[in-house]
Amino acid sequence: MERFARLMYRRRRIVVLAWITVLVLATAAAGRWGGDHRVDYSIPGSESASAQALLTERFPESSGDTVQVVFHAPSGVTNPEASAAIAGFNAAALDVDHVRAVQVLATSSDGTVQLAEARLDASRRRFRSPPSRS
Repeated sequence: MERFARLMYRRRRIVVLAWITVLVLATAAAGRWGGDHRVDYSIPGSESASAQALLTERFPESSGDTVQVVFHAPSGVTNPEASAAIAGFNAAALDVDHVRAVQVLATSSDGTVQLAEARLDASRRRFRSPPSRS
């Protein structure tokens, strides 16, 4: 072990460069082939799956996912043009499959940004569309 430690000390620059190279390659490989991060609460038998099933059974209108939408209007979200565009978007969103409600959650203090939430009737994992890969 002593000989190994002396070798590592004598070649410390090469050892440090090798470790940096390994870390960079591992990070690049994880980014390329590591897959997407997903949160899935549907593992059979888990408390989360039981809670989701109970929520679906007793409160179906609140059991789906939500999608947040941010509106930005430099002239203000209460400006007639911006307000009409936001109302039009909200109305069109209600015509989309699985969208059950759209509500405004907050407006910025300067009135140029508004946060809305679209409530879905199901979780996104139940939808039939395949995941997109970029």
